[in-house]
Amino acid sequence: MAFWRGGFPLLANNLTLCLEDRCVIFSPEPLVKNRGGETVSVLALLDPRVFALYPEELRRSLKLEEPVQTAVPLVSALRARPVDWVVVLYHGPLEEAERLAALVPGIDLIVVGHEQRLVPPLNGTLLVSPGEEGNRVGMLTLRKDARGRTRSTHQFRLLRFEDPRDPLTLARLERYRRKLREALKEGNAAAGR
Repeated sequence: MAFWRGGFPLLANNLTLCLEDRCVIFSPEPLVKNRGGETVSVLALLDPRVFALYPEELRRSLKLEEPVQTAVPLVSALRARPVDWVVVLYHGPLEEAERLAALVPGIDLIVVGHEQRLVPPLNGTLLVSPGEEGNRVGMLTLRKDARGRTRSTHQFRLLRFEDPRDPLTLARLERYRRKLREALKEGNAAAGR
């Protein structure tokens, strides 16, 4: 069973959702796509602490396997296919993403949420994170050299959401604000306000 929203798969490879009398693995398989003649695999892992502030009722229906336990067999199976790139989307603290990189060979890239800084490679794995509040756009270029080693270049583009200068960014921002205002109006109308 795959979960989709807005045409995109929702990935969480170490999450099991238990509803009434059955449990379903949220994303049993990594996402694998062929792009530009290369095979890219994406798996998503959640640190168990991400649900710490959620209501107890919801936490009882969610079961998380330890990220390293999930990653080891999945990455091994992906490398046996083979795939050109193994990318992990990691929602959790940087220290745990570094632990994942150290303990699970074969990961090319870990995208860490909420760190908002550049992180040096660890055990051959690149670690990157997005900027805060959408103010930075990171552009990462990956390639493999003749020996199969990952090479990369990266750059950041600083955007100020209060005063973006890029017309495309301004247009997107305005569309988002319009949708947000409409949703707030609908929510207030439904609440009788």
